[in-house]
Amino acid sequence: VAGAGGGPGATPWMYGASWWSPGALEAHHPNPNAPIGTNIAEARLEVFREFHQVICGTNPHLEAHFGCEGPFWARHYTVYHDGHPMCVIYDVFSSRMFEEAE
Repeated sequence: VAGAGGGPGATPWMYGASWWSPGALEAHHPNPNAPIGTNIAEARLEVFREFHQVICGTNPHLEAHFGCEGPFWARHYTVYHDGHPMCVIYDVFSSRMFEEAE
């Protein structure tokens, strides 16, 4: 996910990974080029997020990815739809994102 402007070469503000339940990816994420949230909003899915962890830490690979030093904030959560787990998401946010928001 890119930062402000979002074009090629833009500084990334976020890193994310997701793991999907069998069949859920095809059913609820029809456009793999769009963010997960966009697919959920366009399908008007009612979802519940159960947060497992909020983490603050550093990592040399993320520093290289973001082009800045940590610490970085991350979150790990499960997304449910109709009471069933749909996917697990892990997001890490660049410290630059918070600097530019001020």
